[in-house]
Amino acid sequence: LRSGQGNMAIFDATNTTRERRARVLQKALAVAGVEVVFVESICTDEKVVEANLAEKVRLSPDFKGMPFNTAVKDLKQRIANYKAVYETVGEEEVDPK
Repeated sequence: LRSGQGNMAIFDATNTTRERRARVLQKALAVAGVEVVFVESICTDEKVVEANLAEKVRLSPDFKGMPFNTAVKDLKQRIANYKAVYETVGEEEVDPK
């Protein structure tokens, strides 16, 4: 966006708290012409979750060289840490235009 050669960017991150999302919003709004949309996706289907965990472990450099079961355990712990502080996206967290 800053180079003027694009009109959309996706910032894929675990912005699990309102405070983190507020920082993202503040930085994005400092760039002229930028609008922000937060997308919240929650999956409760255990089969889908397990498939996603397996794919993440298989493809992520974070887990390269790590035994599969150890990597899955590590990833599940990361998810538990996110769940402990997670705050759902609220309507008040929109671009204040």
